[in-house]
Amino acid sequence: MKKLVLLASLGFAGCSYVPQHAIAQKDVKVYKVPVDGTQDVAFVAQAGEDCLFTEEQQNKVYLFKRVECGGRSGWTPDWADFAVKK
Repeated sequence: MKKLVLLASLGFAGCSYVPQHAIAQKDVKVYKVPVDGTQDVAFVAQAGEDCLFTEEQQNKVYLFKRVECGGRSGWTPDWADFAVKK
């Protein structure tokens, strides 16, 4: 019950992420988990592939974004080669 209350309070505090459409500028490794230094690749987004950033998570070093591309999903550092569509 405490977790539910906490989650509800975060939702009302305006902490929600606005999804962004992005295009892979070159082949980009997308990781299974948002962990600094991870090398556990979930898939590779191909250059020109249309993707969607759905959330973000700040770690000690990197800001990771959850990315969905063609039914696949994983995490990528925010400096990865994606261009956000305006």
